[in-house]
Amino acid sequence: MIISNYSHEYSKYNNILIYHVLRYWKEFSSIDMDMELSGHTHECQFIPETLFTRLLFKYNHGLF
Repeated sequence: MIISNYSHEYSKYNNILIYHVLRYWKEFSSIDMDMELSGHTHECQFIPETLFTRLLFKYNHGLF
């Protein structure tokens, strides 16, 4: 992942990580970031897809 190239020389600034899928938040938590913004499924928006997103994604919607 690109995040492995993160340099701490930027630690004097506010660091915001923007990542599309909320799947690697545990890995990112070890990095010195001030905020992480992630999102993908929006709990889906149409039935029956809402049933599948609950099975596929542990963090389907909400704040974590």
